[in-house]
Amino acid sequence: MSPPAEARLRQVAILGGLAARADPVLSGLAVEFSAAVDGKLAVGTQRQYREPWSAFTRWWEARRLDGSIYDTPPNVVGLYLFSAYVASAEDSVGGGRVRQASAAIHHYFTAAARDSPTGHPICVAARELAARYLVPQARERGAFSADNVARFVAAHGGPGASLIDLMYCTCVSVMFHGFLRWSDMAEVSVHADLLVLTDTHAELFIPRSKTDQLWQGAWVPLARTGGPACPVALIERLLAAGAYQRSPSFDGEDVGPLLRAVTATRSGHRLQQLMTGTTQAPVFSVTYNTFAGHLRRMCAATALPDNLKSHSLRIGGNSRAEELGFPAELRMRHGRWRSLPMVEHYTRRELAPALEMTRHLV
Repeated sequence: MSPPAEARLRQVAILGGLAARADPVLSGLAVEFSAAVDGKLAVGTQRQYREPWSAFTRWWEARRLDGSIYDTPPNVVGLYLFSAYVASAEDSVGGGRVRQASAAIHHYFTAAARDSPTGHPICVAARELAARYLVPQARERGAFSADNVARFVAAHGGPGASLIDLMYCTCVSVMFHGFLRWSDMAEVSVHADLLVLTDTHAELFIPRSKTDQLWQGAWVPLARTGGPACPVALIERLLAAGAYQRSPSFDGEDVGPLLRAVTATRSGHRLQQLMTGTTQAPVFSVTYNTFAGHLRRMCAATALPDNLKSHSLRIGGNSRAEELGFPAELRMRHGRWRSLPMVEHYTRRELAPALEMTRHLV
């Protein structure tokens, strides 16, 4: 949002129902009040708050809520802070994002003469979760290799695999080949128009992601690779084993995500939510903590390195593509990164090729 647009929005928020008929004196006082509140902050702090507030604005616009951003209910603000907590946990970073987002929202609401929503119990709980559980990881996250993926699927995804093991094998292969984050995987719908299967490949639609600032969505292609770890074949196996419904039978029906809760029964596993949902009460994916914990246990059972996390699949797929000689521009598009430096950040290189290169520098 541009500074003039933000100033006008604050002015309307301060004046409320008088905004349309306020005289120049009232309008001017509203502007001066807002500027005075800003002036209580150091210039550097104002700059630090700008991006967290812009991120909240984009999130709010995507929700298509009524009124202005300053009419956002406190519980919804709390859910936004919780989403920042989940994203930070996925990225293995500290609680700074949540704290800064909360502080920025508090400041901007105060500058618009609105009660700060950040005292709501959900906001408080999100900050407490961040303070307690978000500890920056000093150890670098590893990268899933193609061999790691093959071993994981061989150990857990054989012909007699349970539904939950098959689901996680599918996610591991799809995230590796599609350079997906957990939050991307959680958005993959089984709707036949959004998960397209062909004889040669599959295409997954990601409706929103952290790097998709305009919320346009993106299609992610996955080729049939052959073999037990083929992402397309695993998707097909999972859809059949879970008896997913892929086509809505009425307007507003939500057929749900591919990754979802599984429950154990006497006869085996089944999807916890067999029925479909609606746009008002959708079927949700599992939480990040649930996914990360189950992935960690399955990796340990396969004797894979203990520094492999959900993000290691995105890192590993990109690193393998670089090893095979695919250019950074192509990998940037496939991974939906916004810059080449971010592609480099998600690239891990084997030591052996570097040693071989140095041997020839004599």
